[in-house]
Amino acid sequence: MHSDYETVKAMADGGARLFIVGFESGDAQILKNIKKGATVEMGRAFMKNCRKAGVKVHGDFIIGLPGETKDTIQKTIDYAKELDCETIQVSLAHAMRERNCTTPWRSKAS
Repeated sequence: MHSDYETVKAMADGGARLFIVGFESGDAQILKNIKKGATVEMGRAFMKNCRKAGVKVHGDFIIGLPGETKDTIQKTIDYAKELDCETIQVSLAHAMRERNCTTPWRSKAS
């Protein structure tokens, strides 16, 4: 979602026809909670650039992220409708074991 129009257009000219984009949520705080590194406004601008360049978008959204409420879920639904991607996928968040990438994994034998 960090691509300007010129980049999206260059990808389209190179043969890109569809992007699968993890928008995740339509709520700014939820995006911060998950350290997304992107904003709702960035998603809007990206979709505008994709439409202008003729690239279709499959949007991915997640319900039940940390801090989620009925109101933030509704914001995500409204955001998905506003973006009007060609297709969407909505997933339910699930807990995963926290991983620290700076700590080496121990083998089961140790």
